[in-house]
Amino acid sequence: MLIDFRDFIAKNWEFITALDAQDESDALLIDWLQANWEIIVEQQLKNPKIIFEFYGDGADNGRSSRIQQSEAIPTHEVVCLPKNGTGIFDYLNKVEHNVDTNALVFDRFVTMRSDGWYYEEPPFDKGLCYANNKEVIVNLDEIKFQLAPHC
Repeated sequence: MLIDFRDFIAKNWEFITALDAQDESDALLIDWLQANWEIIVEQQLKNPKIIFEFYGDGADNGRSSRIQQSEAIPTHEVVCLPKNGTGIFDYLNKVEHNVDTNALVFDRFVTMRSDGWYYEEPPFDKGLCYANNKEVIVNLDEIKFQLAPHC
């Protein structure tokens, strides 16, 4: 379901960023991402008791970072685990990250450019995660996603 979401935003990125460039609120893109996160990812679970932490910056609707169920409190988060072993390479900090000691909480899909920094743009082949409030960039080919109770 997360890869479905990634594929959807990649296919529609050019269109939505063009609309966002014309929008004076500066909230169209983040609202669109959050709405589709809730529809494509949360609703596929078919379990209304599972509410994820918001995607990326979340929505900008004044009361909440959510679009639907704006009063809902997150019950779960998405964590990244290695497909093999206990370590995941962090492409931003150029270190191996041990998931036995610190969970990698998924935040959003990104891409790394040759300048060594990440950008929220296609092909969305990396994930921005957080471990102890520190940014970590992981390669999607090296991880699997898992639901975890919200901390």
